Amino acid sequence: MADTPIFDALRDAIKAEQPVALATVTDGPGRGEKLLVMPDHDSMGSLGNADLDRVVERDMLGELAAGRTGIRHYGAEGQAREEVVAVFIESFAPPPQMVIFGAVDFTAALVKVSKFLG
Repeated sequence: MADTPIFDALRDAIKAEQPVALATVTDGPGRGEKLLVMPDHDSMGSLGNADLDRVVERDMLGELAAGRTGIRHYGAEGQAREEVVAVFIESFAPPPQMVIFGAVDFTAALVKVSKFLG
C-alpha cells in the first residue's frame, strides 16, 4: 500500500502528541491522494500537483493551529476561486495542558474545573 509511510508517520505523531494534519483529495483529479503536514517538518505525500500541495499545506497549518477539521475547495493548481478539487483536512492536535501552582482556595477550584474540562 503506497500510503503506508504516511499512515505510519501519522500514527507516530499522534502517539507522541505532536500536532499533525492529513489532507485527502475527496473529489476531482487525484481522488484519494494524501498529504501529511507537521509544523517544522517536511511534508509527506502529494495531492498530485506541486502548486496545489503548496496552497493546501499552508491551509493545513492554519487549520491545525485552529484545531479545525473540514473540507476545502481549490482549483486544480490551488486556485482559491475554483471548486475543481475537494480536499478533506483532518487536524490532530495534542490536548491542551494546564499547570497549576499554588495552595489557595482558588487553586483548588481551578483544579476541579480543569478536571471537568479534561
